[in-house]
Amino acid sequence: MRIKLLAIAAICTFALSAAAVADVVYMPTPTNLPAGWSTVVRADSSGRGSISVKVGSYGLPFSFQFTNGDKDKTTRCWAALTTGIFADVKVAQITALNITVVGIEGDGSSWSPPHFVFALKKAPGNLSNRFIEWIPWEDGTPREPQQVRTYNALVDGRWYCPWVGGSYSTLAAFVAAYPDAAFATDTEVQTMLGGFAGKSFSVGYADWITEVQKYNDSARGLVSQFEVGIDGVTTT
Repeated sequence: MRIKLLAIAAICTFALSAAAVADVVYMPTPTNLPAGWSTVVRADSSGRGSISVKVGSYGLPFSFQFTNGDKDKTTRCWAALTTGIFADVKVAQITALNITVVGIEGDGSSWSPPHFVFALKKAPGNLSNRFIEWIPWEDGTPREPQQVRTYNALVDGRWYCPWVGGSYSTLAAFVAAYPDAAFATDTEVQTMLGGFAGKSFSVGYADWITEVQKYNDSARGLVSQFEVGIDGVTTT
């Protein structure tokens, strides 16, 4: 599944599903999204926190800018696109996962550009929390603020699962540890972690637990497109 953020005047948007044919799905604005997709923004006490359209920034024709809040002003700040359309799809079924991003700013040395956050259950019949967050600027992936980069999240950076304290150098390494891990339904997400602001598949910034705050703190970045493949069917 490949998702492209693009401004087009009269555009047809498509609902995305695991069975979708290979296609380009356009998201013209944060308020004009395909069926099944939404935004989640939780600003800090100063009002910092938003998703906006940028045209021509950093040489990108069109992108969404994600601006996250300050963890020291308000905890659990979010600025993300989110969806539950992959509910019950196993992580092992993901065959492509790419994103074109720019990391612009953030606090400290650990902040990241916009990235993927998955709300997962250990197995379709096991609601043990296995939520994971992709950290693109770790484990050898070039850290280049204010540079357009396209990352392959299957192998670049690392994946972190706070609930077990585990870090995984590739998504395949996580799957090896949890071969039946699957995306949770909206109800299951709240059962496993009440108050989690997003759904099971999010792109952007998600300050959802203390251990990941540093990656999302006061961060700002752009996403021009991302790509998701399920069972070999890939859409932008």
